[in-house]
Amino acid sequence: MARPPKNLQNNSTGKKLTQSVLRLDGNDSAPRRCHECGMTFSPHISSDVNLHEKYHVLHLNGRKWSMKWGDIIEKYQLNRETSEALHVNLQLIQNRGPWSLASSHTALSHDYVAQISASRKSEVMATLDIMEIVNDELKAPQNENHFWSHLYERDGISDFKGQTKPTGTAFVYVSNKRAVGVITLEYLNSRDERGRWMIYDTAGIVSNVKPSFKLGISRVWVCKQQRGRGIGTRLLEAARKYAVPGFELEKLDMAWSQPSESGGKLAKSYNGVVHQKSGKVLIPCYI
Repeated sequence: MARPPKNLQNNSTGKKLTQSVLRLDGNDSAPRRCHECGMTFSPHISSDVNLHEKYHVLHLNGRKWSMKWGDIIEKYQLNRETSEALHVNLQLIQNRGPWSLASSHTALSHDYVAQISASRKSEVMATLDIMEIVNDELKAPQNENHFWSHLYERDGISDFKGQTKPTGTAFVYVSNKRAVGVITLEYLNSRDERGRWMIYDTAGIVSNVKPSFKLGISRVWVCKQQRGRGIGTRLLEAARKYAVPGFELEKLDMAWSQPSESGGKLAKSYNGVVHQKSGKVLIPCYI
């Protein structure tokens, strides 16, 4: 879209000149909002169109994912007829490397969860592509990734460093070679007193009560086309079992960070508790 220059020259009459823009493309030039992914873009600007195409695919179908990225910790066998994922009770894979299967035909019938290494730049950057979509959808800040990665964002500059240990971790859910879900988590220190109870109905915080939790759920997200398959719950279970090395947490060791409406429903079903006196459902949260 053409824009007037900042410093327009004056004409001989001393009046400021203004620049007019003539459009011949009618209403097609007006910004439009995609009803599937929710992005607003200008269809007559090629950069906008390209940006929308990328966002649209990621939002609906997830990101293409290399099997070299992440350490596989859980596998699921897919029922081809129902697309239901059944947990495969296999030993935790210790060695890094591609997940070997009998054939590519078999590979398409499996899902898996991979844990992201904070020090491996390629998989961190791929996960950040997903997190950009997640944060846009949640209207959340984009610069809250330092606790699970070695990417530090300050003053608009992003640096990738590997000498500082992160205070969290991230997992992705992969289906048909696409990362279709993600969860990022913070390790909580009881001395910080960040734990709270949130009343599910009102989203209010119970005053003067500061419970202790071990793991904070910062983000949990599933792409639009894969929702309703239980992927969010499988990500939570992977986090519960593997986020703290060598230690399997209880559900009530995990707390939520200001869950959205859909996140609140997942929190209620996963680890919400009913208060005995009031009958209200409480969700473990952290600030």
